[in-house]
Amino acid sequence: MAKLVCFAFLFICISASLAHRGSSQSFLSYFVQLFVTPTSICANTTTQATYLTNTINLLNAFQQNTTYNAVLQSESINFVTFIRSPVNQALLYSNCTAFVTGVKSAKAADRTAERNRESVARDIYNRLRQVPRTATGSNGPNDLDSGEGCRRH
Repeated sequence: MAKLVCFAFLFICISASLAHRGSSQSFLSYFVQLFVTPTSICANTTTQATYLTNTINLLNAFQQNTTYNAVLQSESINFVTFIRSPVNQALLYSNCTAFVTGVKSAKAADRTAERNRESVARDIYNRLRQVPRTATGSNGPNDLDSGEGCRRH
């Protein structure tokens, strides 16, 4: 019996570690999730109202701070637009599953836009870094190198 329990535990650990590859979560949090019952904001209207109220209050607080607002507008514009839409707010109560799908789509669009911005920023950095090398005809270090490695500026 002890061997069976040990084998089952070993199987769960190996399965969890294989499934964990490429994830940004820690192994421990992933392992705990195997035993935690998932919840949903669609469980009842109280949960829906709490989610919407807390999210809007947090967005309001962020938008009152110029630094946070600038980041919010560049990093999460699709999510903010989706949540702030009265049509989507009504959707939360009338068709919660569609609302959740919309939130996930908005967040995915924000992640795609972020990857595109990062790609453009890398391209700008690389092109600017190449200018003194082209001017001097050398790929070696030059007096304009900042010594920052792969940083953008």
